[in-house]
Amino acid sequence: MSKSAGNPALTHRELYDGSGYPQVLSGDDIPLESRIIRLLEDCYILLDKLEGQAMSIDDAVNDLQLHSGRKYDPKSLKRLIEYLRNVSVTGHE
Repeated sequence: MSKSAGNPALTHRELYDGSGYPQVLSGDDIPLESRIIRLLEDCYILLDKLEGQAMSIDDAVNDLQLHSGRKYDPKSLKRLIEYLRNVSVTGHE
């Protein structure tokens, strides 16, 4: 792993399957922080009204799941989905 691979600002555009950029890292070679940032950034865009009509949590979860293992770390995605479903049921953050 290169020195810059540990910097989330430089690696949060990497995709879990290795098709991202700038270093074409894949899987666990992408720092965990970068994998989480990528996932949260995309989730925020899906749920954010500033980007147009915000998706429901269920629709956002379905959209994110389509990319599990390709764009997103499946373990991190699973944790985020558990959190989102809990928020949706309890109404608490």
